[in-house]
Amino acid sequence: MGAIVAALVIVLGAYLITRTTTGTESPTPTVPTQSPSPSESSSPVPDASVENLMTVADAELVVADASWVEIDTAEDRAEAVANAACLSSERDDVNPTQTFQRTLGTSDDDMLAAMHQVDVYANVEAATQVQAQRVASLAACDEVPARIIGSLAVHGLADEAQQLTIAYENDPTQFHTVLLLRNGRALTIVDVTRDGSPVPAQQVSAGVERSIAEMCERTDGACPSTASFGETVPPPSPPEGWLITADLPRITPGTGAWTASEPGELTSQGMNCENLPLATEPGPTARLQRTYLLTQDAAAPAGFGMDEMVFEFETPEAAGAFVTKLGNNIATCKDRVLTATVTELPGISGVGADNAALSARSFLVQQATSDDTSVLYQLSVVVTGQKVAYLLTTVTEDFRFSDEQFAGVVRRVGERLTQG
Repeated sequence: MGAIVAALVIVLGAYLITRTTTGTESPTPTVPTQSPSPSESSSPVPDASVENLMTVADAELVVADASWVEIDTAEDRAEAVANAACLSSERDDVNPTQTFQRTLGTSDDDMLAAMHQVDVYANVEAATQVQAQRVASLAACDEVPARIIGSLAVHGLADEAQQLTIAYENDPTQFHTVLLLRNGRALTIVDVTRDGSPVPAQQVSAGVERSIAEMCERTDGACPSTASFGETVPPPSPPEGWLITADLPRITPGTGAWTASEPGELTSQGMNCENLPLATEPGPTARLQRTYLLTQDAAAPAGFGMDEMVFEFETPEAAGAFVTKLGNNIATCKDRVLTATVTELPGISGVGADNAALSARSFLVQQATSDDTSVLYQLSVVVTGQKVAYLLTTVTEDFRFSDEQFAGVVRRVGERLTQG
């Protein structure tokens, strides 16, 4: 067993990012780090303890029949060196009065592992402030090679809950199921990681219900009832209304990093099938463009990337008319440009923030430039309410998004558009 645990400690270092701090990075202690909160002073029972951390028995509720073992347990903030996905640079503005952290691992082929952290604060206001900060960091997910896969709304478990599923697109892909909870003055972080497929958030929550139930009254928080879950859009992140780099998949597994410009003047001339001037076409009350470039991938054509153009209209009807015109122009491009080949891909429909309806038409367009050369495009027209997005990507036969990847990006364009 000792040899297995030692090996798992090494493996976990690659899956649960360790926190590095310096004297200049220490947060400003707006709450005393040593003085206990009033509730601690009035009760001999501590708000939290190592007994409230996930055990092997709890981990069995997350994934049964795995070779779970406890790897490391920290009983103060300085010793809690593991970080959840997308929180490796997170620095809380307020110091907790208590911190406990545990990592667990397995020797299974899928590299299943878990991290559970509990922080208690002096008052609800401090805990709420830190929870908001953590949610913002998680929403931005500004870590290479992280990509946001999806999110669930969680009810009946805490005063506040945020769930995000993230893929670290290495080879193999590492999936992280992250759960951030606030129960009164106590914050919980859980990150369960596994190669190949994500662990469902419902199972992750089952692994911490005992912990929350034991602490909830002592930390002035909501106690778990019957937890429920529902599909939702990932939380917004600036600039709201636009794709973020964590929405975009790598083309080559294990390599590549996306960068993005700030939204600015729309200058794109399109790809000659739109049959309208994107920068000056009458109708939109506002129009902007954001460009995304893929770097650090030796297989990528020079300057590989995409343009996202967003148009706003006075009414949903005006937006719908623009989408119909632009979509039909692209679909019938062959009638006007004899060198064009147009394939319309399956349409996409769904809901975004506040149940706003969204829909999209997507295309694969090939423009011949000579007898033996051509340019290939993946593109989509997305509409929700009074907003339209036009996504244009120049690709090649050998370097392009898979149909599944591109459909996922298009859906995320619509979801982000509803958040702006």
